Amino acid sequence: AQMATDPTLVKTAQDAVRSQRLAPAPAVWAAAEDVAAQLAGLGGYMAERARDVRDVRDRIVARLLDLPVPGVPRREEPFVLVAHDLAPADTALLDTEQVRALVTA
Repeated sequence: AQMATDPTLVKTAQDAVRSQRLAPAPAVWAAAEDVAAQLAGLGGYMAERARDVRDVRDRIVARLLDLPVPGVPRREEPFVLVAHDLAPADTALLDTEQVRALVTA
C-alpha cells in the first residue's frame, strides 16, 4: 500500500499523463519502471525492492485496465503452487488451508 502511494511514483505518473498525454496505465507502468530501475541500481536490500515495485505496478495497471489482478489463483480444492517467482504480497495472502506446498525457482 505504501508503494502504491509513493510520492515519486504518483507524481511521475501524473506528470506523464499531463505533459506527455499518456494514458494512466502506461504512465504508471513507465513511472514504476523508473523507480524500480533506480532501486536496482542501488544494489543490496534496495535492489530487492525493485521486484516489489513491479508487483505493485502490475496490480495498479490491472485495476486501471479493468483486468484481473495478478496473483495466486483461487481454487476449490487444496493444491501445490508452482511458480517461477512469487511476489511478497501473494506470499502474505496464501491460504495455508488451500496451498499444501510451494515450489519456486
